[in-house]
This record gives sequence, structure tokens and C-alpha cells, in this order.
Amino acid sequence: MKAFKFLHVLPSNGGGLTVNFKRVVPVLRPQELKRVFPDFSGGVGTPYIVFNSSTGERWLLFTGWRDLVGLKREGAVAPIEKDLTVDVDRIKKILPSGIIPGTYTMNAVRGLYNPVREEFIVTVTQDSEAYVFWFDSNWNRLSFKRILEGVGDHGVPFKPMGAYGYLHDAVAAIPSGEKIKLLSIRNVDDFENIRLEDYGIAAWHG
Repeated sequence: MKAFKFLHVLPSNGGGLTVNFKRVVPVLRPQELKRVFPDFSGGVGTPYIVFNSSTGERWLLFTGWRDLVGLKREGAVAPIEKDLTVDVDRIKKILPSGIIPGTYTMNAVRGLYNPVREEFIVTVTQDSEAYVFWFDSNWNRLSFKRILEGVGDHGVPFKPMGAYGYLHDAVAAIPSGEKIKLLSIRNVDDFENIRLEDYGIAAWHG
């Protein structure tokens, strides 16, 4: 797994990251995980940094797998520093492959921190479905819900909408053939009332 090496990595308003790119460096190597975390000795991928604005911690959200093909992927987190050093001794598996039966599990993960409820929200695609998972501040799973069918293994990138301190809705964009679809995730902070609105085609590519 590789990422851009940063000259500066600073939290921006709302908990994002302001970065200056320098070069690409590996942050996790499967061969180095054989001893400390053998479940991910086959491969790692889909890295995404989640910033906890309540504590100032940064977490590397990623997928890992033991088999060489990578069909039984699992989601995990680990603390990551500004210089992209990952604490592999604190890797925590948060999305085991067996939680949702499937052939090609936990394809790609994306996430964010909700400071209002002090919870993490993670999206994941598996087979042809998309799910949202909710975790407490210690990455203990609270609940999950399927939100979409007929999708690929690209994951569901999403961002919250609204002023700081208000996080009920989010916007998401996913590929659909040569099109990019724009979606609104209403009540993304509430697993009982979450719902999806399709805003149609936002762009074309290819």
C-alpha cells in the first residue's frame, strides 16, 4: 500500500487535511505484516485517513486479506502519524469478512468522524451492494445497514453537508459505467432513518 509523502499535513476547518505533495512512499507492506498481523499478509488496499477532531488522532482506514487473490477482504483501522508512520501493533479489524455473507467481501472502504455523536461512519461495497457502518469512538461496531444495490467494487466516497456541528446528511458520488452518479445520503448519522436520494448523472468519463 502506497501513499503520497507529505511536506505538511494539517487539519483544516471541519477536520479535513491540507497537504503539500512530495513523493509516493509505502505506508504498509503485506510482507511486513506476516508476523504482527498475518490475516493481512496477502495484501492491503483502499487506504483512507479519518481524522478524529475530538482527540486529534488520525486513523488509517484500509482493507486487508490473507489469500493471494484477495476475495475475502476485511476492513481495519490503525493509528497513523503526520509523517505517515502506521502503528501496526494497534491494527484493529473492524469489518471481518464473515459479517455479511458474500463472495467478494469488503471491496473498498471510506469513512469519516461525526463529532456531534462522537462516532465513526464507514461505507463499504461488497459484491453488488453498498453498506453503511456505525462505530463508537473506540471503533466498536454499533450497527450497519444496506443502502444500495447494483454497484461495483469501487466503494462509496462520501462527504458530510452542513455547518460544523451539524452532521445529518452527506453527498456521495459513484461510477456507473461511463457516468458518475450523484447521491444524497439523508440521516447518515441515524441507522434507523438513513435513506438514499438519487440526484442523477453528475458527469461522464471515458
